[in-house]
Amino acid sequence: MEFRSKKESSLWRRTWDVLFFLASLFISIDLGLILGNLIQGMPLNHTGIILWDQLHFMNPYAFLIACFTLIFFTLHGCLYLLIKTEGDIQKHLVKLIYPLVITFLTLWLVTTLATYEYFPFMMDRIFKHPSLVIFVIISLFGIFSIPYQLYKERFGWAFIGSCIAILSLMLLYAIGTYPDLIISSKDPKNLSLSIFNSSSSPITLSVIFIVALAGAPLSIFYVSYVYKVFKGKVKLDPTSY
Repeated sequence: MEFRSKKESSLWRRTWDVLFFLASLFISIDLGLILGNLIQGMPLNHTGIILWDQLHFMNPYAFLIACFTLIFFTLHGCLYLLIKTEGDIQKHLVKLIYPLVITFLTLWLVTTLATYEYFPFMMDRIFKHPSLVIFVIISLFGIFSIPYQLYKERFGWAFIGSCIAILSLMLLYAIGTYPDLIISSKDPKNLSLSIFNSSSSPITLSVIFIVALAGAPLSIFYVSYVYKVFKGKVKLDPTSY
């Protein structure tokens, strides 16, 4: 995005647009592939090293999670664009958003059923601790508020619902895999890497915690300030996307 505005050339800007699109595309797909493999387990040896196998990495379940992640992020971005645009561009986005919502809900249902069928341990902790069902309810609220708020043409609330859905789904992933970080597909009980057997020393963790406490307020202030500066609809000019 920085280099794109350095030269007034349509070819130059189009090149960076394509590169930015491809980077975003592959990051979304890779994140889904990684999450899918982390859920079903990865081949670890006794020293905690992943025995890399590209064919194992590109498996049907991981591919399903990658498709779901890509569609979800695309929907999330489209919802944000609905907030920031107006006129013909917004009308065009409205036409695109409903097929995205249908595809997203379909993939969410298929992904949920596949996870429950092939990796039921992801639900075990919720069944053992019924109080955790609250996070499932929050997730369902965020997911189904998206089409409802779109129907009401409340695009800002639909985007908030998408934010809630993303955060709650990631939290459900953490609940399902806790305390493991990387589950061993060969010997889950003895070879998996958890937050206990692969963490840094207590001193290191304490130092990082202090640094995080110092940096978090600055990060929150910076993000809030940036969103305040760029608040409102985007006004298109010759340098716009």
